[in-house]
Amino acid sequence: MKKLLLFTDGFPYVVDERTFILPELEYLIKEYEITIVSCAGIKVKEDAGNITQLDPRIHNLFLNSKNTFRERCFYAARALFSVAWWQEAMDIIKTRKKIAARLMYAFRYHVLADRYRRMILQEGLLGGEPTIAYTFWNKAYTLSLVWLKEIFPNLKVVSRIHGHDLYNERVKESGRQAYKKYMDMRTEAIFFICEEGYHYYLNHFAQGKEMPDYYVLRLGVSRKENRNPRNASGVFELVSCSNVIPLKRVNRIIEGLALLPYGYKIRWVHFGDGSAMEDVKKLAEELLGHRQDISYEFRGFCQNETVMEYYCHTPIDCFITTTSNEGLPVSIMEALSFGIPVIAPDVNGIAEEVENNYNGMLLSSEAEAGEVADAVMKFLEASEKQIEVFRENAYQMWEQKYDKEKNVKEFMETLAKYAD
Repeated sequence: MKKLLLFTDGFPYVVDERTFILPELEYLIKEYEITIVSCAGIKVKEDAGNITQLDPRIHNLFLNSKNTFRERCFYAARALFSVAWWQEAMDIIKTRKKIAARLMYAFRYHVLADRYRRMILQEGLLGGEPTIAYTFWNKAYTLSLVWLKEIFPNLKVVSRIHGHDLYNERVKESGRQAYKKYMDMRTEAIFFICEEGYHYYLNHFAQGKEMPDYYVLRLGVSRKENRNPRNASGVFELVSCSNVIPLKRVNRIIEGLALLPYGYKIRWVHFGDGSAMEDVKKLAEELLGHRQDISYEFRGFCQNETVMEYYCHTPIDCFITTTSNEGLPVSIMEALSFGIPVIAPDVNGIAEEVENNYNGMLLSSEAEAGEVADAVMKFLEASEKQIEVFRENAYQMWEQKYDKEKNVKEFMETLAKYAD
């Protein structure tokens, strides 16, 4: 069988990637001899409490991303003699912005990639036989692999690219992704999860004549046995699901609800936890605690199965997110798969999931409180027929774009082009 190396951030030791990797594995195992290479700190492996059970035909290898001080010095010294590093450094200097921070971030990226390169060689993952290396994220291990192509000419590298590994704005310390242009020239194919991400990449990183093959291969979620039941309680049911961190702007939901006029019964449930949870709870108590017409509940961290069970059995009128930066939110796909309309801001790829006044309401990228209130009001004032149309359109959006089975088959057909 053809050989495939699947590089992940932590799967199968962490659950974050499980939703999308497992469906692909179901198909990949039929065509390829697979080794999953998990790239994370040793603590991730030691703390893993919910390891995904893999098909016994799948091999798994763990690469520890944490260096000792001595190792860091060794790889840092090697970087100083690397042509790739000096090319990247010159590109950074030309930007004339945050030069020190960008040089430091790129240097650390280079050191990590070199460590991965050495571990891949030590583990004997590559030989003379044709091999596809599929990186689920466009990260440092992708850079390691394009370097190794110089030694192993039968190696082909294809890479998915999502959000935090794509947008410059997601790199807090430097505002610039590292080595993207370098990897672009040396990768066989790049798979984007949305059209917006593809166009962003073209505008920021594509290298003209030496471009790899580009494909928009959407991720997806599975077909549900039941759609979300209609609400006949007289209480408007609003749900949100995200980490509670500044990036997600959960506070905007609270501020928007606080602006709603009295006279409607509203219940808001949020799934998810995070560093900003205490601040969000205090804000909710301050702005909503005195209102008899609005109730709210913070469920905290829940397994995905728990959230899906809630969507399946609890009538929900609308899903809402006010995130400031995303690739293509899985949480929205999941809501759509149940036929739940969505309120969301127009950031990154979200406009591909939510069409304004079709399957939900699209806010501006700022998602100000007044906009949130206006969008909720449109649902509160909509007729039964209008609500039914929103719900049907939500389901149709999932069926057309985010059906996991259809999208995985398209991915397999595309990957096969690089297996020969």
